[in-house]
Amino acid sequence: MADPTSTWQEPTFETITKTEALDKLFALWRPEPTIELVPLAQAAGRILAIDQVAHLTLPVVRASKMDGYAVRSADFSVSSGTPDAAATPLPDTTDWRYGENYVRADTGDDFDDRFDAVVRVEDVRIAEDGHLLFAENLEIQPGTGVNPAGSQVCPGNLLARAGLPLRAYDLAMLAMGGVSEPSCIRKPRVGFIPTGSELVPAGSTPERGQNIDSGSVLAEAALCELGAEPLIHPIVIDDLALIETALNELLPHCDILLLSGGSSKGLEDYSASLLKQRGELICHGVLAAPGRPTCIAIIDGKPVVNVSGPVLALYHELEWLVAPLVARALGVPTRRRPSVRAPLTADIAMRPFPDGRVMQLFHRLSVSSKDGALVAAPLGSQRGKSGPPLLPNAQFLNPLGTALYPAGSELEVELLYPLEFID
Repeated sequence: MADPTSTWQEPTFETITKTEALDKLFALWRPEPTIELVPLAQAAGRILAIDQVAHLTLPVVRASKMDGYAVRSADFSVSSGTPDAAATPLPDTTDWRYGENYVRADTGDDFDDRFDAVVRVEDVRIAEDGHLLFAENLEIQPGTGVNPAGSQVCPGNLLARAGLPLRAYDLAMLAMGGVSEPSCIRKPRVGFIPTGSELVPAGSTPERGQNIDSGSVLAEAALCELGAEPLIHPIVIDDLALIETALNELLPHCDILLLSGGSSKGLEDYSASLLKQRGELICHGVLAAPGRPTCIAIIDGKPVVNVSGPVLALYHELEWLVAPLVARALGVPTRRRPSVRAPLTADIAMRPFPDGRVMQLFHRLSVSSKDGALVAAPLGSQRGKSGPPLLPNAQFLNPLGTALYPAGSELEVELLYPLEFID
């Protein structure tokens, strides 16, 4: 058997920064959003394409503002001998009859047009003989306790603004205004092709030489969080023809395509070579790790990214590269995680290149409370260690050129959970 390394040439990674890679890509890729109508039940989190205005009037006519009794305000203008001259005169209710002099009116209810005010139920009690007794010092005028027609929403009222994600409250406002299918930006379809002869699907029990395809699980969940529609392809073994066939099959159905694995310096790393052959290459390699061999190209007018196979590197690429791509397709700002300032409990050191350059490294941290203040502990890579992986609740990306953050340095770190879940 011939030595496979006899004709193999090690790829040389570029020295482009993440910002430069995105700038080059965005100069070539200007997606035009597609608008679609989305039922309210499926619209939570979707991005509105146009301002939404009301078509209805609510309440249709006036309605009770509270639980109480609907009355005629004119009945309260006749004095009943109340000793307090400053109070609204209370009527003699001895002969009042339900349906003639008053009716019940619960919150939001319509009531008989003969009545024009509502007395809240807390200001009314029932006498032993059954007639109503009103609390002293009532102020009853036409419209007291009543929401007029259109006081909640009127035709033309702005219900939700374009370019913003729809929250639960927004959906309720749309329903009140008669909008049952808001116009939203279609979710960008992002394809994901996992490659690797060693991969087996999640849920399998791996045998010797096999590994779980956890990247597809990570990509699908992350893309949903970003507002994209993931299209996950079955595992493709390390075969150039099969990988190209999978790309050709999935790309027409995608706005963005991620090809996982095969971007580095292995003998079976075909993916990056395929992108170079098929499309307009943006870069192969960035000054950031993990995931330095990231390869980006434009194929058939669409971004195709050869992302890394290892989960941590793939996660980093989803954060810095895929999130901005999805945001650009949706026409929204790139997601920003909540952050806090916290001092380091140990050094963070980066090894520079021989020429002195320092890559941007993605660091996992554990933020906790110590003596009433937050601190951040670097977790490291845990390479060569056995046992369960360390679980970060924060992350930090060092700026280009900074090689050392000594213990005690205060950093702005991104939280992976809301602050109330930290420690």
